Amino acid sequence: MLKFLKIYCFLIFFLFATPLFAARQSIRVTVPKTAYIQWLSHSEASMTAVGETSTFVELSGDEMAPNQELYLGIMCNSLDGYEIRLISAHPVDTNTAEARDSNGSVLHYTADLEKVTHTFRGQSMSSLSLDLTGSQPSIRLSFYSGGALPLEPFAPNVFRLTVTANTNTRKRGIYTDRITAILNLP
Repeated sequence: MLKFLKIYCFLIFFLFATPLFAARQSIRVTVPKTAYIQWLSHSEASMTAVGETSTFVELSGDEMAPNQELYLGIMCNSLDGYEIRLISAHPVDTNTAEARDSNGSVLHYTADLEKVTHTFRGQSMSSLSLDLTGSQPSIRLSFYSGGALPLEPFAPNVFRLTVTANTNTRKRGIYTDRITAILNLP
């Protein structure tokens, strides 16, 4: 009987004491703002180089055809969005630059920037103002909801940069230029 009473007292104490002495555990995790960019082969391509915040594409040789489309993919986890500066190695003005050959001959080209619409989910607010000099961001984008964030490498936001070369003044040679994309988080 004494053994039963001890067990009974212990159970009563345990039932009443547990809520009084229960440890509350909360976990707090801070996830930093992160975004990555990569030049893609086409608008449907997946990103493979996760971790880049600056990338470049070389325009040269046969790639300096009269019209060429370049694709830039972006992943981002912040509703504040991102800004991207596009900088030519030889800018002339905001949407014109030069490609040069080894003899110093120059081939002028113009560029146009646009969103590849089907790669954007949900609502976002964007500002596109191409500036190949890099003095201001060419892309500014923010998101209204978490569902619009491009979080997966197989579903990034994609922008198309169409490069049009002035082939009327083209001399024989291999012309090159480099366009660098630099990512910034506001």
